[in-house]
Amino acid sequence: WVRHRGRKLSAADGSLSLVNSRNSSGIDSYGSYFRTAWRWADRDEANATAPFAFETAVRRYESHVAFEQTFFAGASATATGDKDGLVSGYPSFRLPASAATDPVRRGYLSYQGQMVGAGYKTGEWEASAAGVGGGVG
Repeated sequence: WVRHRGRKLSAADGSLSLVNSRNSSGIDSYGSYFRTAWRWADRDEANATAPFAFETAVRRYESHVAFEQTFFAGASATATGDKDGLVSGYPSFRLPASAATDPVRRGYLSYQGQMVGAGYKTGEWEASAAGVGGGVG
């Protein structure tokens, strides 16, 4: 999901439309990867001369993944009215209810503070996700 023109656009409710998807591969300083990218647009701006558009992508490496967002045409009126509010929610994960229902152990790195990277927390990813900073709802 993403905020644009004072609204929350989402693929779930159809207000955010998938324009296309594409796959590619490459090598960078982290190693070889396979990349899948999805280009999105505001459903209500499909016929506009300069429609809002952005891309989400995931690069899959041997030992990790990297998530990307690229805004090709700027979003407008993105404010939430909440200092911890988010402009977009990618990637979004549904946390397991308990370790009993999902025995796979996962970790997280949560950047925190007034500037990205000013602070961080790490921990085990569980239903409470207690160490994840503000802005996650």
